[in-house]
Amino acid sequence: PLKNSLYLHRLPTLSGFAWAALAVVAAMPLVIVMHYFNTLIPADIQQQAGRELQMAMLRMDSPTDLFFTFLLVGIMAGVGEELLFRGVLQRIFALRFANIHLAVLFSGILFSLVHFELQAFVPRLFLSMVFGYVFYWSGSLYTSIALHLLYNGLQVFAVYANPEMSAATPTPPEMPMYFIALGGALVLGFAALRLHKAQSNSERETYLLPPSSTP
Repeated sequence: PLKNSLYLHRLPTLSGFAWAALAVVAAMPLVIVMHYFNTLIPADIQQQAGRELQMAMLRMDSPTDLFFTFLLVGIMAGVGEELLFRGVLQRIFALRFANIHLAVLFSGILFSLVHFELQAFVPRLFLSMVFGYVFYWSGSLYTSIALHLLYNGLQVFAVYANPEMSAATPTPPEMPMYFIALGGALVLGFAALRLHKAQSNSERETYLLPPSSTP
């Protein structure tokens, strides 16, 4: 059944979702540092079509604009992207390569490429891989859908509260941010370890089997 193939047949455990949420939060400082260094790409090879589209979508002049932007960027993008890139493509790559790490990597590369923003390719790839792993370890696509929706939604509300954010040029991180990112990396690693240990061997094996072969 399609619902089972997409891992929409069960909800994550409370503890599993909590560790997944901690992993995503811990990844944020790393995303900020990566984003700055990614923007150092020479201007003559930058691809900014995605950036221009994003700025246009985040232009909100009224509560009505906020509502429709949240609906489009927060809910529709969060749900749709997880269904496609984690629910479908990651599973296809997992079956093709019989390797979850390659599956997470290649689905993440495609996810980052389709945003057409070279200056944010690396942090978006990294965040996509975090979503890919927390989905895989939790055994429920609802985990990555909820966290992706929350991440996008918070960005929408932050830009609405401070419109200059969407057009701001990234600045070099202050030294404390590097220590925060290092701490985030340690917390992320710990959360990933807890999620990995909570997953059974049968769950790992089932994910690499064709849907028609799974119980």
